[in-house]
Amino acid sequence: SQPYNMGSSYRIGGTFFVTYRPSGFINIRLNTNIYDYGYHLDRGNKGVLDNNKVSWSTRLNCWFKVFNRYQIWLTGRYNSGTISLAAERSARYGIDLGVKADFFKRKLSAFISVQDIFNWGKTVGNGAKNTDPYLLSVSNSYTLNSRFISAGITLRFGKMELERQQESMDDSGSEE
Repeated sequence: SQPYNMGSSYRIGGTFFVTYRPSGFINIRLNTNIYDYGYHLDRGNKGVLDNNKVSWSTRLNCWFKVFNRYQIWLTGRYNSGTISLAAERSARYGIDLGVKADFFKRKLSAFISVQDIFNWGKTVGNGAKNTDPYLLSVSNSYTLNSRFISAGITLRFGKMELERQQESMDDSGSEE
């Protein structure tokens, strides 16, 4: 139980993104979130605690087609430090890399990707600090490894007329 009202909080912001596609073989997308987060906590006779912080995150995704059969993607991401009620989290960032291949006229696809290829999440942004001096509990966490590998196979059945029509439009610039 708490001897005081937990208070109120707000989050105001926006998302902005842009996609650049100079050719059918390259896609670049930038996605950015900017927001102001704050809270007001009335702790009764212990006083009022007000805190706010402007935070932002950004993600840059790039896709490259190679020989119209393979796709390579690279993602870089950054999340600035954030606050929540009685805690502040450090900034986090990382880079992901993946490869996808299509076989048998796109009836079969396979991919492999590595999340956080440099394992920065193990040491960077791996913590939070207490911002409320009256909070009685403390917790710590330790990340052993933030890098992981994903792999998958997709098998497509049936007709893919819309997909073929889109491919022909991408290749020639007009419908066949």
